Amino acid sequence: MDSAPPAGLPDAPENLVRLAAQGDDGAFSRIVRLHRDDMFRVAFVVGGGRALAEEATAAAWPVVWRRLGRFRSPDRLRPWLCAIAADEARQLIRRRRRRIASAREIARAEHSTDLAEEPATDRALIVAMSGLEPDDRSLLAVRCLAGGDMPELARAAGLSSSGARSRLDPLLARMARELGDAEPGAPRSALDFEHRLQAYAAIPVPPVDAVAATREARAALSAERNHLVSVVVALLVAALVMATFYAITLEGEGGAPAASPSPTAVRTPPGTLPAGGASVSERGLAAAEAGRFAVAATTHRELLLERPSTRRDSTPAPRIGSIRKTPGGRNLWRSMSL
Repeated sequence: MDSAPPAGLPDAPENLVRLAAQGDDGAFSRIVRLHRDDMFRVAFVVGGGRALAEEATAAAWPVVWRRLGRFRSPDRLRPWLCAIAADEARQLIRRRRRRIASAREIARAEHSTDLAEEPATDRALIVAMSGLEPDDRSLLAVRCLAGGDMPELARAAGLSSSGARSRLDPLLARMARELGDAEPGAPRSALDFEHRLQAYAAIPVPPVDAVAATREARAALSAERNHLVSVVVALLVAALVMATFYAITLEGEGGAPAASPSPTAVRTPPGTLPAGGASVSERGLAAAEAGRFAVAATTHRELLLERPSTRRDSTPAPRIGSIRKTPGGRNLWRSMSL
């Protein structure tokens, strides 16, 4: 695997990251050419098949471009990219598992896709890896193939850094032990397992058009932005419709301010309408009074029944039964029951 170019050169990671984050297609295409093979091999170990590895790598590029603006460690570009590819492969496996009923068939299929195409495949390693969950395979792939640190391992497996740290060493010990049991006399160290995993992943990688991959990643980003804008617009329209409906409802129920009645107008009891010969304005005035009275009654009900007492002696607020026993309470309760 190629080492990173020295700082200051056009292919230096900090230059490529800075230019690509600014939208430079040429810089992003160069990142694709330099690191696509490593990402493919990591995804191959996680998924166990070439088709899934190619799909995961293609799906990773839009994610990479979207996150480049927040990436602050250009010297860790390669393991960071491999962690994203491993995470995409893990997510693809999870989505496929929802469509397959038997987990045993999944584990058998995930690492048997390319056995016929790879005659030198380490079958004992495949059997050991097929017994792991995608999260664990992501941890091992990024650690052994890309030299990922704990934040990168956590990103690849969807874990916290402490969770990745506590899971990694037992995984390495388990793989070394299972390979030793499958092949008596074989070394049982984590380092030997790492070498075997690297040899298993050293497969020919199909070529890719970096310019086309860059174009597809940019198109995917544009589609994501358009979808986000459409969702925001839909939410704003829904909020406007709800606000308009609420305002119309309040106006229909008398929530809007009504004109003050003339001194000669006959006031009617709250909640009642004038006689049959009343005009439309009188009926609207009565409805407005009834609406305002209902709001006031609700406020009184909340004050009396729900709010705690604020008196200095901390005496509990009067209960509803005691309110109804007083003359004022009976009148208030009768008015609130209209």
